[in-house]
Formats: sequence, C-alpha cells, structure tokens
Amino acid sequence: MKKNLIYASLITCTVGFLISCEEILFVDDISNESIEALAPISGTIVNSGTVSFTWQSIVDAERYKLQIATPSFANAAQILIDSTTQATTFSKEIIAGNYQWRVKAINSAYETDYTTHTFTATGTSVAQSIVNLVLPEDNTITNITNQTFTWNAVLGATEYRVQVWNPDINGTKEEDTTILNTSKSHTFTDGNYLWQVRAQNATENSPYATREIQIDTTAPNTPVLESPANNNTSATTSVNFTWGRTDIEGSTEIDSIYVYSDAALTLLNFKDIGASKAYTKTMNPENYFWILKSFDVAGNESTQSATFTFTIN
Repeated sequence: MKKNLIYASLITCTVGFLISCEEILFVDDISNESIEALAPISGTIVNSGTVSFTWQSIVDAERYKLQIATPSFANAAQILIDSTTQATTFSKEIIAGNYQWRVKAINSAYETDYTTHTFTATGTSVAQSIVNLVLPEDNTITNITNQTFTWNAVLGATEYRVQVWNPDINGTKEEDTTILNTSKSHTFTDGNYLWQVRAQNATENSPYATREIQIDTTAPNTPVLESPANNNTSATTSVNFTWGRTDIEGSTEIDSIYVYSDAALTLLNFKDIGASKAYTKTMNPENYFWILKSFDVAGNESTQSATFTFTIN
C-alpha cells in the first residue's frame, strides 16, 4: 500500500526545558482500490422486506458511504438511503420495485469510486408492491399535449388504475381509468398535472406511484427592442441592451440576443442569454445589427423581433 505524507507539524514540548519534536501523520491512498459488493449483485431478484446489503472491506478504509435509489440513480424517483457507516453490511426495509445501490470507501484523505449494482425486489402481495413508472419522467415540461404513460408490470396484478389530476383547478380529476396493460395515452391542455398509477387485483391494491408534468404550448411574446435605439451612434464601447416583453404564465421564458455585423444577419458577431430584459457587453467600434427571440423551457419560441442597427465610432 502506498503511503502519502499528509502533514508535518512542529510541536514545542516542555520537559524541564524546551525541546522540538516532530509529529508526522501518514494516510494510505485508497483511491485506486475497488469495493467488491457481495449482495445483492446486479440482476438479483430478492423478496421485498428486509434486504441486507453487504460488501468486502477495504484495508485502511475508515468508513463507507452507502446510497440506495429507486429505480436508478440516473432517474431517481427517490433516494432511500444516503448514509455513512463503519460496518460492511446494512439492512433496509424494501418494498417491491427496481433499485440501484452503491457503496464507496473513505478515509481522512482519500476515497474510492462507487461500486454500483441493480436489483429487483418482488412483493409477496400486490399490496406490498409499488408500480415502477417509466415515462414520462417526473417533472417533465413539454409542449407535446399527447403523452403516453408507461410503467412496469407488477407481479400478481390483474389491472392498473390510472388517474390524472389538475392541481391548478381545485384538484380536478381529469381521468380515472382501469386498464389491463401497462401504458395509457392522455391528451392534455396547458397546465400543471399529477398522474399516478396503482396495481390491483380482485382483493388488494398497491399504493399509487405519482409523477408531475407541465404542459405549455403557448409561445412567448415577441420581444420589443428598446436600446440602443435604431440607427443610434455612440462612442461608448460598453453597450447596454434593453428590451420589453410581457411574460406569459407557464414554463420559464428565456430571451436570446443575437448581434450581427451585416444587415442580412448572416455574420453573427455573438449571441447570448439576457437577464431581466437586459444585457451588457463591451464591443469594438463597428456597425452592428441586433435582434431577439424568446424561448421557454417547454420548447416554444417567439417570432423574431424587429432588427435595430447601431454604430460605435
């Protein structure tokens, strides 16, 4: 094991008279070590209930950081555990569903990479299961009104109940449907929604699994250029661009400024994002032409503004 000098401190000690003594602390570099996970390893199917997560120890590790997510860290609906322990085993109550877990070793100066595994927990009953929603992802913001909800099948379920709620209109329930398959299409109007699915059979049902989605099909208003005014001439190289635009309720709107060196708007000098209907930039003496377009997070865009020209002498 490679030893690395972390620090050296000079301590003055008094034992009848002053002497100098040096304390040197070495910490082992574990960053190139790899943790071997023992269980559950990727592809494992376990019963819901108490699941034990175990891994091999790393020499010179002081503790381990353990995380558990469902259904995955890349698309986490929930982080179930984010904990540090000195042990090499950890137990957690798990309901039916898809999971990822990962662990890394840590000491006072170094840490290893995470070791990650994916596993599935199956319920002993539908009531102990949870529906793993697939698409659309949670908190999706889009201008596509027709959406198809998809989820994974639950063992023991004979049907699925799908609900769509509109919290903006006093919690209005727009759809409440029971179907046999694992997908359902729904056409939205603009607004914020909650959609949820539960598994059920003749005698029991799972809890609802829930996600949110925002639909916004309205393009932002067209920006109105203010300054520098059209045909303005100035000797000041610091240019303050300002414009007006009335915001529309819905997804977040963004203003993009484009500055060109020709009236045909083919020679782009620069483009950038404005903030609070303003933008400042230091520019060289030249003739310029500028426009704006506005976009929103849902994917809508405004029509192009008028073109203004200005000159810096």
